[in-house]
Amino acid sequence: METKLKNFEDLLKFGEEGEKEIAISLINNKVALMPMYQFTKENAPYLIDKIKKITAPDLFCIINGNCLFVEVKTKNQWVNWQGILQTGYNTRHLESYIKISNLYKINVYICFNHKEQEPTGRFYIEIQDYYRQWNGLTNNKIVSPPLTFYKHERMIEENDFLDNIDYYSKLTYE
Repeated sequence: METKLKNFEDLLKFGEEGEKEIAISLINNKVALMPMYQFTKENAPYLIDKIKKITAPDLFCIINGNCLFVEVKTKNQWVNWQGILQTGYNTRHLESYIKISNLYKINVYICFNHKEQEPTGRFYIEIQDYYRQWNGLTNNKIVSPPLTFYKHERMIEENDFLDNIDYYSKLTYE
């Protein structure tokens, strides 16, 4: 049990460090932001309105009067599935982010911060530009929560995203 807790703590710290790197990069590129996770470390950040409570992405960003959200996922490796390089995260979070995007008309991007396996770097993609979803089953056994994957070839490298962040903050998705 102690090993699992240490691993969880290490994973949490790894993710927090990745979020900090992305936040600094955005701030250095004239983006004002509010880290949503700053309020509590025990729970995921969330938005509350009159009717519901929805899990929120990590960073609320403002650039030239426009807003967008950025969810940061720090990773060590890619998935090569059927010859396609991809990375992903829990589908439950995607569902929350799509609700936020649709309800409040604010774009949500995922920043995959890949640290070890090539290609390394920071890659952005709009949440609804996913490639595939996996139900978490292998041989009819649950081995993972449902996951959503994004193709590397569709991602925007950090410098390109930051150079055009004003454009990306104004896009609308149906």
